[in-house]
Amino acid sequence: MGTSYWISVIAALGSMPLIIFLTGLAVFKLGRGYNTPKAWKNPEIQRFASRTCGKLFMIMATPAMLIVAIICIIIIAVNGGSITVGGWSIDLTGVFIQTAAIIPPIVITQMKLSKYFDKNGNRRF
Repeated sequence: MGTSYWISVIAALGSMPLIIFLTGLAVFKLGRGYNTPKAWKNPEIQRFASRTCGKLFMIMATPAMLIVAIICIIIIAVNGGSITVGGWSIDLTGVFIQTAAIIPPIVITQMKLSKYFDKNGNRRF
């Protein structure tokens, strides 16, 4: 595998966290975009959910970008760009790391919605 292959892998793996970060920024700034049945109860809940999830997306995307970049640089420098870990190629490992960064913001946002709003969409406190 040549250098051009690894440049394309790094570009592809680096683009996903960047897209997650930019999406989180847009959702946070606009205050809309988080769409679940609980978030559509009223505009206040929708703004709260969108801002919470957008902020968490931005927070989670940054470490994912750094982890994948460091892993790719180490592999290129040490092994000449060819490695498998437990039968998985490093590009799949990078995708799994990045996908894992998407799930916690959604779960945390749903938990915060349940904590701060009742089932009818009224603030608890």
